[in-house]
Amino acid sequence: LLENAIKHGISRQARGGDITIEVQQTGPTNHWQLQVRNTGELAAQPCPSGSGLANLQQRLQLLFGDHATFTLTQQLATVCACVEFSAQPRLDVAQPTEAPDERADH
Repeated sequence: LLENAIKHGISRQARGGDITIEVQQTGPTNHWQLQVRNTGELAAQPCPSGSGLANLQQRLQLLFGDHATFTLTQQLATVCACVEFSAQPRLDVAQPTEAPDERADH
């Protein structure tokens, strides 16, 4: 989200702009909200070569199912990307395992 705020927001401003990152616990225990706000405007058409937001949405779905949301909104001259999720990931998804210790005993 930060990369998108820079690439599609701040870098397009003649005089730069502002980025604000806010994380807070909301609602029930283990429910979180992450917001990235940046100076700029939403593009009328999505970037044809971009895949970052689609990848984010897929990852949220895989990890949290229906317990996560992503929204992208325009608020005056500011774009707000918001992710809300429960800190308890889905249990039916295989979690990554640690790589075995690759050091050889000599």
